[in-house]
Amino acid sequence: MATNGISHVNGTLAKVITCRAAVAYDPGQPLVVEQVQVDPPQKMEVRIKILFTSICHTDLSAWKGEFTVEFLGHEASGGGERVTEGDHVVPIFNGEFVYCKSSKKTNLCGKFRVNPFESVMASDGKCSEYTVVDSACLVKIYSNAPLDKMTLLSCGVVEGARTRGASKIIGVDINPEKRIKGQAIGITDFINAKEIDVPVHERIREMTEGGVHYSFECAGNLDVLREAFLSTHDGWGMAIVL
Repeated sequence: MATNGISHVNGTLAKVITCRAAVAYDPGQPLVVEQVQVDPPQKMEVRIKILFTSICHTDLSAWKGEFTVEFLGHEASGGGERVTEGDHVVPIFNGEFVYCKSSKKTNLCGKFRVNPFESVMASDGKCSEYTVVDSACLVKIYSNAPLDKMTLLSCGVVEGARTRGASKIIGVDINPEKRIKGQAIGITDFINAKEIDVPVHERIREMTEGGVHYSFECAGNLDVLREAFLSTHDGWGMAIVL
C-alpha cells in the first residue's frame, strides 16, 4: 500500500535504486516493510523521494480492494516539468499542458482525462521511499513551505476558504469528532447529518439565506453529491466535486 507524501526531486540519476517499501500483497493484508527496486525516470518522468506522507480515505479503500485499479500517493507535494534535483514538489494529476493553462475553465487533464491512474502514477503495490511519476503529475512548491503540512495540499484543504475571507464555512459530516478538527482549520459551523431531522441542504439554505456560493463534495458518495448541489444558491451557486 503506497501512502501519500511530500517529496523532493531526485530524477537525475539514470540507474535503478534500492529502498524500503511497505508492501500489501493482497487487499486488507498487513503491510510488510521490505527492500524494493525503483526504476530510473524515463522521458518526461521524474523520480522523487518521499519525505512526508498523509493518508486519504481513498488509500484505505484501495487497500481494501474496493477499486479495480491500484493507485495510491495522490496526496503529495511535487514539482512540474522544469524541476531540478533538490526542488520540493507535490504530486498531483495535472501538468503544463493546454488544459491546465485553461484552469479557470476546466479541471480536466488532456493527457490523463478522468482516469489518471493508468500512467506512472498507478501503484505497483509498493509504498516506496522513492517513486517515479510523470512530469505532468508534479507541481513545484516553495522550498520554505513546511513539508509536513504540504502533504494535504494536493487533495483538499478547507482552510483555503478561510484564507480567502469566507465569512461562513460549514462543515458537514456524520462523525462528531470532525467538528473539532474542522474548527481547527477554519470552519465556522458544523452539521452532523445524523442529528438533524431535515435534509442537509435544507438546513444549509436556512443558515445561508438561500444557499452557499460554493459547496465541495469530498466523499464520492452520490447522495452526498446531490445534497452538495442542492445546498448551493439558486442562480450562482457552484458545487465542486473533489
